[in-house]
Amino acid sequence: PEPIRCLAALGSWGRTPGNCARDLKNYLGQPSSIVAPEFVAVQVKVAKPRPRLVNVKLPFFLPPLQIAHMFAYDRTVFEQFMFQAQPDRIESFWLEIESRGDPRLSDHPMRRRVGWRRNAIPLLLHGDDVPVVRVGRPGTASMGNCSWQPLLTHHGRTLYLKRLIFSMFRGCCT
Repeated sequence: PEPIRCLAALGSWGRTPGNCARDLKNYLGQPSSIVAPEFVAVQVKVAKPRPRLVNVKLPFFLPPLQIAHMFAYDRTVFEQFMFQAQPDRIESFWLEIESRGDPRLSDHPMRRRVGWRRNAIPLLLHGDDVPVVRVGRPGTASMGNCSWQPLLTHHGRTLYLKRLIFSMFRGCCT
């Protein structure tokens, strides 16, 4: 089949494996629904050759950039993902937060915008560690992950809802 032949031909039929990534991008094309990450300098602990701290630029998928990219390039996904919760649910959420007197809301700049109770979509930030190396044995190494999702969605599939911000081996954190 033609797709198999094209994939087999990557990197001049394997003679130049360094060109495989370039050839694959040319074959598949660039995705338009994925936003490029911002690189942020983070202090990371490096164990070898001797323990020390170094600044490393790590990729972060910042939520405002992801939302803006979805809005600009894939409006259908944006509508399904961000506005699954009906505006009346959003408004009742903010009215409940106000009635409780939540101090995080008291001087928030979004409250100065007209119609903010119907348009401000609350987001949920989530952080978790996942064992990835030597699982179930002594010396298990974990990967720390940080993700976000709209708070009032009810899609039910975590894979669809959660959007990655960054991940990093826990042993690298200072």
